[in-house]
Amino acid sequence: VHNYVSSMRRIYMLDYWNFTAKVINDLNRDYSGQKATFLDLGCGPAFFSIDVKRKGPQCQVVAVDPSPIMLEIARDEACSKGFDDIIFREGYDGCIPMEDGVADVVVSLFNLYLWEDIDAGLSEVKRVLKQGGLFIGRDQDRDNPYWKVVLFYGMIFMAGGPRLAGSPSRFRDEWYGKWRTHDEVADALSRGSFRVETMKKGKLARGLAYTVIARKD
Repeated sequence: VHNYVSSMRRIYMLDYWNFTAKVINDLNRDYSGQKATFLDLGCGPAFFSIDVKRKGPQCQVVAVDPSPIMLEIARDEACSKGFDDIIFREGYDGCIPMEDGVADVVVSLFNLYLWEDIDAGLSEVKRVLKQGGLFIGRDQDRDNPYWKVVLFYGMIFMAGGPRLAGSPSRFRDEWYGKWRTHDEVADALSRGSFRVETMKKGKLARGLAYTVIARKD
């Protein structure tokens, strides 16, 4: 866990920073500065939750993660930055510790590949979202052809160093083999009665991830 947190701290500015600004823009578009309940599903060390709270102080931020150790680190991180009003709860995509219809926005940032059953996970997301609420997902795209260009040590070494990267077979089994394609995620959202509003596929110069924004109809 601590190795992962160190890695995330190094790469945060490469992707999360701009992504947070885009999420806040979507919030402002829909809620015009009103207080919105924001769920960071799979929050990790809470860098994203903290950034959302910094850029959108009117938001009520709920950060959920399955790891008690990670949540302890996340709480300490938030308190050290002066954000002691973020709500931390233990949970995961298949069991979100929130009541029905209370969240305005649910974000899954680079952890959709960890969802064992994406249909069940999206059903839970739909349960906690308000009518018309947004789901925003971002993850590595297995269908992106450029992953072959950015080889093992080009992406994973930068993110975690050789100790975390391991062998190419580990990269294949633990990373690439679990990534979903953007089409698979869009199909799952359609099955779950979400309306996909935006699907942006990644490009080599802009990262290898897709971003999907869908609304609960």
